[in-house]
Amino acid sequence: MPYCVNCGVQLNEKAKECPLCHTEVIIRNYKHLQYSERSTNLEKEMVKDDFDRGLWIKLMSITLLTPATLSILVNWIFQKSISWSLYVSSSVIFVWIWAISPFFFRKKNRFLKWIPLGWSSLLIFLYFIEWVSKFKGWFFPIGIPIVTSFFSILAILTVLITKKRIRELQIPSSILFGIGLFCFCINGAINLYNHQVFRLDWSLIVMTTCIAFGLIGIVLQQRPWIVEKLKHWFRI
Repeated sequence: MPYCVNCGVQLNEKAKECPLCHTEVIIRNYKHLQYSERSTNLEKEMVKDDFDRGLWIKLMSITLLTPATLSILVNWIFQKSISWSLYVSSSVIFVWIWAISPFFFRKKNRFLKWIPLGWSSLLIFLYFIEWVSKFKGWFFPIGIPIVTSFFSILAILTVLITKKRIRELQIPSSILFGIGLFCFCINGAINLYNHQVFRLDWSLIVMTTCIAFGLIGIVLQQRPWIVEKLKHWFRI
């Protein structure tokens, strides 16, 4: 039942004006509104259903596995061996796994569930590269620490964003802190491998810069009007 916006008296559904104050009554067409909302929801569902995971997997398989196969054939035809094509084919297969594996998980928390698979597949790929190359001994002291630190930071940020523990300008600030921390891990692992000493040098400059810009985001987050301005500018 509608009410008058001026005096608050209850009105008849077919009333064109308020019987008490004679204010014009504008009644929205609720049936049309409900129909429009149902149509909008149906269109959203149709858009979601339009994405065919099976088709995506087939397209990515053809697009990526074809050059991998061709590289092996060319390598064998011209050199009678399989050498450089191992790098090409293994890289293509790795990209193929990363391209299709996220769609094996349900949409809710899909990226967080994919992280262990991304971590393990990247480690397997790097181990294979070390195995077929002439340079040995870098996988365990450099590959594992760097890859593990990257995916650990990525998992922490994903959980914080998913749980809404960080929001708006706090998100890019946290990403900057994560980048600085990751640079620490890279710098420390490489120095430990080359000089047998865990030492930080260039990563301190990167971390200082990341902290400075990250703190700017945290400070601006305390000013709601600035956040709203930024949302308006970037159409968020």
